[in-house]
Amino acid sequence: MLALSVAFKNHLHHTAYMFSFLGVILNAAYVGFGPALAGAVICLVGVDYYLLPPLHDFGLSMPNLLGAALFTLVSLIISGLAARRRKSQEDLISIIDADPAGVAFIDTQGTVRFMNKASADRLGISPRQALGRPIEQLTKPEILAPYKTYVVRALAGETVTFAATLEEPSKSHLVVTYVPSRSPLGEVTGFYAFSTDVTDLKKAEQRNASDLQALTRMHAISEKLLKTGNLQPVLQDIIDAAVEIMRADQGNLQLLVENSLKIVAFHGHPPRFLKYFAAAEKRTSVCGVAMKQGSRVILPDIEKSALFAGRPEQEELRAAGIRAVQSTPLISRSGKLMGVLNTHWARPHQPEQSDLWRLDLLARQAADVIEGK
Repeated sequence: MLALSVAFKNHLHHTAYMFSFLGVILNAAYVGFGPALAGAVICLVGVDYYLLPPLHDFGLSMPNLLGAALFTLVSLIISGLAARRRKSQEDLISIIDADPAGVAFIDTQGTVRFMNKASADRLGISPRQALGRPIEQLTKPEILAPYKTYVVRALAGETVTFAATLEEPSKSHLVVTYVPSRSPLGEVTGFYAFSTDVTDLKKAEQRNASDLQALTRMHAISEKLLKTGNLQPVLQDIIDAAVEIMRADQGNLQLLVENSLKIVAFHGHPPRFLKYFAAAEKRTSVCGVAMKQGSRVILPDIEKSALFAGRPEQEELRAAGIRAVQSTPLISRSGKLMGVLNTHWARPHQPEQSDLWRLDLLARQAADVIEGK
């Protein structure tokens, strides 16, 4: 017991050992158990050799040995506890990073103190790039401006929830909640920002609205035909509906008359285009290909299509402001080709499947109307 007491007084109370313990704690907390243990051994050897009498000599007295053992034991306990705490923090961060919901913490100065991967991805950066930076540096001021009032309210101690839209790096719709963080004394130290991506839900709502709008419009077309009996206004309504459904810039409806495709209704085309493609089957055209193969043809970009490469038709399309084309054959219930429904875009465009589904419904209606007349 006397030797143990001497060891405690001569070793663990020594200032150098106090600083050594601090080094062990920091190593364990920020680097890991192994480096902390290695650091403890280095400290033990260094202090014993350079600072404890006899200097420059490894004393083998019982107090020295017991002191070294005590230091090693305490270092092991400290290292284990700190390393376990560090591992728990790493596990928690890994779980939060795996969550598709965004999580961030911003202090009262507007500086990011934590940001998980989902939040960082929405800003087009990595979590490490966000740490320690003002939130204003992570996005454009005009994007952040509409939401500053919510930041002020959160820092005033209020929990706020709102809808947000990010245009970059890709458009996304979010539901965001700011939750104030308070110190033990009740002072606001910042706020947690939780964000949930509802883009898919928003798109589903838009698709449902578009479906309803398309069906309503098709119903109106049928009613118009029944009331007037006049086919031409109905054909014009069909191509107008097709352009709207496909979110296109131009379009036309062609009927097959004596093996020739004739434009009978159009939307947005200049006279030069209408004249040049008056008999489209005699030109290189997407509608001509659709007519021959009896199925839809889509060219997302005419500049990258072998169909128009080096052809005068490509220049005509350019002059008309057309960059993308889709052509859908109108086939009757008996299998007869009635015509072609075409839509055009001013920029490269790949139609969405939901839009094509609605167009197919309109094409089915158009074929029935034309066959009935």
